[in-house]
Amino acid sequence: STVHVNRMLQELRRRGLIATTGPRVQALDWPGLTRAGDFETTYLHQRNPAA
Repeated sequence: STVHVNRMLQELRRRGLIATTGPRVQALDWPGLTRAGDFETTYLHQRNPAA
């Protein structure tokens, strides 16, 4: 829901993981985001996702 998305964006901003400017979202801490979301890059076959 829209409410859940807004709450999650607020939490990610509070933790310094993202920044938002208008409709744009900038990842400030890729390793922190991957930990927060239990994200595993190996299934995408990526070598360096921050590049």
